[in-house]
Amino acid sequence: KAISNKKDKIKLYICPYDTGHHTINQSEGITSYATAAVYEPDKITYAEIETVTLDEFLSSQGVDKVDLIKMDVEGAELLALQGMEKTVKSNDNLKMIIEFFPLLLEKMGSLPKDFLNKLMDGYQFMLYEISDDYNAEHTTGGIFLRKINNYEDLLHNYSQDAMYHSNLFAIKSMNKNLQQILSNRSS
Repeated sequence: KAISNKKDKIKLYICPYDTGHHTINQSEGITSYATAAVYEPDKITYAEIETVTLDEFLSSQGVDKVDLIKMDVEGAELLALQGMEKTVKSNDNLKMIIEFFPLLLEKMGSLPKDFLNKLMDGYQFMLYEISDDYNAEHTTGGIFLRKINNYEDLLHNYSQDAMYHSNLFAIKSMNKNLQQILSNRSS
């Protein structure tokens, strides 16, 4: 199953050059990011799968407390986020590590700024870009977290390079361990 914003049946497009790059709903993310292999776009295959919301899945498993979510769903991040509203709202200590790839969000039909606004304004997450990862700033003194004050901070980089992507760390301001988690890791 795939995590999304509703229970449904959907196509999971199979990426022929990277098993971590399969994507739901569309194949354009695969074809627009093919940098390491030669493939034939007309030969991309898919499998029919079911989608479920994270809220529904966790409820079916009897899980009501969540501390960490790692989200890398090839552009379906906004769909996944829309399907975890109860989880996000009921877990003040929730932290998320999220791949942020505007190109793939757009290929999925989402606006990158809507995704960031949902996190920052809708759910009151503070966002940090994780250094030394993908296109994020590289450092010599270990990994640090660069605070994102508004979505233009990230989207400016994307407007310069359509392949720009990075990982984000999201944490709620009411997290009881906020200061301990961020100490010596942010700038």
